[in-house]
Amino acid sequence: MKRLHGNIGRFDSIARRVLGAFALLGGLTSLNGFVNDFSFLTAIVIAHMIALGFFFITGGLRGGSAVFGLLLIALAVLDGWLALHHEGAWALLAGVIVAAVAFITAQIGWCPINNMLGKDTHNADPDWAAPHPA
Repeated sequence: MKRLHGNIGRFDSIARRVLGAFALLGGLTSLNGFVNDFSFLTAIVIAHMIALGFFFITGGLRGGSAVFGLLLIALAVLDGWLALHHEGAWALLAGVIVAAVAFITAQIGWCPINNMLGKDTHNADPDWAAPHPA
């Protein structure tokens, strides 16, 4: 259920959902048993997280997604470091916490951090539904 006066725009909501999915995936692939058996797949997931983080940081994207790009890159580095030190359970815990916050705020359309900083990403969204003038 979305709030009447939410502060999360459409692209910001999509960025939060993608971040949440990759946070969970990164945490799962950092678990000790998975790293021991499929270390190359763990490296691929971490590389995808970093590449997606750079995509969200891209200057041409609007809607407050640069913060999520930085968070995704930091989470990828943390997951990789914890996987190398055989502490994958902590990586999974961090992924679950980040994913829960990302999914919940994307679903309700309101974020307390955006509210505290006075940021409203509704205004940054392009008009997705309107046809372009000919």
